[in-house]
Amino acid sequence: MHKYKELLLNTGLFAISSVSAKLIGFVLVPLYTFYLSTGEYGITDMSITVITLLTPLCTCSITDAVLRYALDDKEYRTKYMSIGMWVTLFSLVIVGLLLPLLDLPFMGGLGHYKALFWLNFAVSVLQIYFGTIARILNRIKLIPVVSCSSALCNGICAYIFIAVCNLGIPGYFYSMIISGMVAIGIYVARGHFLSYLDMRIDSDDKALLKRMVCFSLPLVPNALFWWIGTSLNRFLITSMLGIAASGLFAAAGKIPNLITMVYQIFQQAWNLSVFQEFRNSGLARFYENIFKFVIAGMSLAASVLIIASKPIASIVLQKEFFSSWTLMSILVIAVYCNSLNSFLGTISTAAMKTKNLFVTTCIGAVLNVIITWTLIPVCGLVGACLGMALSNFVTLCMRFYISLRIMKFNVPWAETVALFVALAVQAFVSFRSMPCSMAVQIICLVLVSGIAVKLLFPFIARIANRNGAAK
Repeated sequence: MHKYKELLLNTGLFAISSVSAKLIGFVLVPLYTFYLSTGEYGITDMSITVITLLTPLCTCSITDAVLRYALDDKEYRTKYMSIGMWVTLFSLVIVGLLLPLLDLPFMGGLGHYKALFWLNFAVSVLQIYFGTIARILNRIKLIPVVSCSSALCNGICAYIFIAVCNLGIPGYFYSMIISGMVAIGIYVARGHFLSYLDMRIDSDDKALLKRMVCFSLPLVPNALFWWIGTSLNRFLITSMLGIAASGLFAAAGKIPNLITMVYQIFQQAWNLSVFQEFRNSGLARFYENIFKFVIAGMSLAASVLIIASKPIASIVLQKEFFSSWTLMSILVIAVYCNSLNSFLGTISTAAMKTKNLFVTTCIGAVLNVIITWTLIPVCGLVGACLGMALSNFVTLCMRFYISLRIMKFNVPWAETVALFVALAVQAFVSFRSMPCSMAVQIICLVLVSGIAVKLLFPFIARIANRNGAAK
């Protein structure tokens, strides 16, 4: 039971951290969509898209290697963390050299903000790296403090710079940079993380760096193709429909990304548990139980979000952005499949078979590009949404197959397939806005809820029995 309690505790701490950051980001959507045009909002989203691409490419996904080896090899923990810091700092130089590429036409005008973009990237990767060190040193309680402080600072600064000072895109960057600096400052001042780093270079570092890169390098193409599968459509939309259409697409994705927010809270804790328990007996049973929790919870969240997408959009999306609500049901399915992809991917990562992640992500990304490129001229932004949903579903099927070859655990196939069918039907009728749409969606929600209860009932009953026995 210790591993379940550890997972629950870490999930709770990461929940506080992620909810504060993501909630502020979600709350700020009405502010962004009220004070920024669709084109301006498209540029801010483009900056996020490019930073998401550059982070794994320029850092060689070194944080994954640092986390994996520093947790496993306490003797060289300081060395692993120090080497990772050097790689992270070197990535800032690489991004600085790549800044002229922001002037390319499909960047949508991001090149006008090169210096602000570079600073935003710098605070982003350093914040991520210090957060990784906190996880390695089991200083997880510090992460929610940092996240809440940074999120609050971001919200205040965004309101001042965008709403009060009317600075537009520069105001967005100012708020992101200042909040990132606050986060880094807390990690350094409260965590004293710099004292755990030894920036001197010696003969052992080369061998350790080689070991780390051998682990993390296959994750770079995996991250690249994951980015292609989730974000390249921004460039296709911008080049084919314009930066304003990209802004609408980005706004439509904010509400479905609530699923990603919820899952990422769990994922951070789940990675720690899988890495720590991988060599222990009983992992397959542990994984099987957690899978039931994940698919039940994620399916229920997706169903509720599809039903509530229009009412939420009427509050969150202002002015011309509201018209994008019709895309949300398809995007919910896309992010739902993507979250399950991440869950299954932890098996390959823990087994150090990261090539599996690369192959599946590569196929999914190529499929996404083909579908999106084909359908955008036919059905506009709907084509981009379908490309994401279909490619993520194909990737999910491949990861099921690969994961079950690495670890034999029982998948409740009947319930899993039924959940997918119910969500697909619900998304379709929501998108089409049929006369009987709400009735069908409610039926689907009831069906999903019933299946979720069936999956979770054995655990609920076990907990109830233990509580009864304790009394």
